[in-house]
Amino acid sequence: SEVTNKTHEEFTTIIRAYDALYNINNKDVTAWYNSLTFPISVINMRNSFFNYVGVTQMADYLPNDGIAVQKSIEDKVIMGAKIIKAICQINGRFGRISRTGRFEYVHLVEGTEALYPREDLYPDDDIYPSDENALDNVLKAHYKDISFENYRVAVITKVQLVNKDGQIAATSGNGDNVFTLKDNPLIWGLSQSVLNSVARNLYNTIQGLWYVPAEVDCVGLPYVECGDFILMTARLSIVRAYVLSRTLKGIQALY
Repeated sequence: SEVTNKTHEEFTTIIRAYDALYNINNKDVTAWYNSLTFPISVINMRNSFFNYVGVTQMADYLPNDGIAVQKSIEDKVIMGAKIIKAICQINGRFGRISRTGRFEYVHLVEGTEALYPREDLYPDDDIYPSDENALDNVLKAHYKDISFENYRVAVITKVQLVNKDGQIAATSGNGDNVFTLKDNPLIWGLSQSVLNSVARNLYNTIQGLWYVPAEVDCVGLPYVECGDFILMTARLSIVRAYVLSRTLKGIQALY
C-alpha cells in the first residue's frame, strides 16, 4: 500500500456558523412592513415581526412597548436588521439569540460599588458585599491576563431624540454626557407628548450605567455572555465591567 503524506492544512476544515440572527438581519421584510396597519404599538409590531421571521421571543415587556408608531420607513427594500435595531434602540436594549434559539432583549443592569477603608481591605476574593447585581464573578484562577483602565466611564445624564430632519425632538435628564437616539424611524411622525414619553422611558432605562474598560484573557467560561455585568479581582482592585464582546477558542479546553 502507498501512504500519502498530507500537510496540516489538508486536514483542517473551516466551519463558519451563524445563529438565527444572521438570517433575520438579512431577510427582506418589505412585504411584512407594508402589510401592517398603522398606527401600531411597538409590542404588537415586534410580536408580528418575529412571527413573520419564525423566531420566538423571550417573554419581556419593554419600556416603550406601549408607544404607537406611524408608518415612516420609505425604503424600497427593508431588511430585518433595520427593524430589530430600531426596536432595541428605542427600548435601551441589545438583541441576541439565546442558547435555546430564542431572541432575547438584553438589559444592562446598573452595577453597585462597595466602600472599603482601603483597596486592600475588601473581605476576601470570593466575598463581595456589593455583588448582588453582578451576574458572574471572574476570579483570579479563571484568567491568565487582565488589563484595565484606572477610571470608570461617566454615567449617561441626558437622553435626546433626533428626528428625521436632524433636529432635536425631545430630551430627558440634565447633564453633559448625552446619549443621542437618531436615525430611528420608530420616533418619526410622533407627537411631542409621545416623544417626551419615549425620551423619559429611555433615560430611566440607561441612566446610571457605568463600567471600567478592561480586556481579559481567561479560561473559557461559556456561561458568561455578552451583556453580563461581571466582577474581576485584579491585584488590589476589583474591576467591574460589562462583557461587550467575547471570543471562545480551543478544542479540548476553551480559552
